[in-house]
Amino acid sequence: PGCGPVYNGDLILDLEINGGTLYFSNITMINGSLQVFGYNETASILGFGNLTRIEGNFVLDNSPYSNLDGLSELEYIGGDFNITNNLNLESFEGLLSLSHVHSIFV
Repeated sequence: PGCGPVYNGDLILDLEINGGTLYFSNITMINGSLQVFGYNETASILGFGNLTRIEGNFVLDNSPYSNLDGLSELEYIGGDFNITNNLNLESFEGLLSLSHVHSIFV
């Protein structure tokens, strides 16, 4: 896996371990899947501000996020968008740029 503008491989983030704000602002594309899980009250998704494309699945499970504003540039999810156990999530407005997703599971 690499960490330049293109991240090659699956990016798996456990918020209970990684915590805080996720700083991946240099990544524009993930050539694999993105999985974010684990509850941490201080976690923020704002660190993905330049991410435009996820080639694989995007899994968001048991996160503390109330919105997805930090993903405002995301245009493409090549696989499934799976959102589960996100009790604080109130809005999908941060995904207004999303124009392609294979399937959505909420």
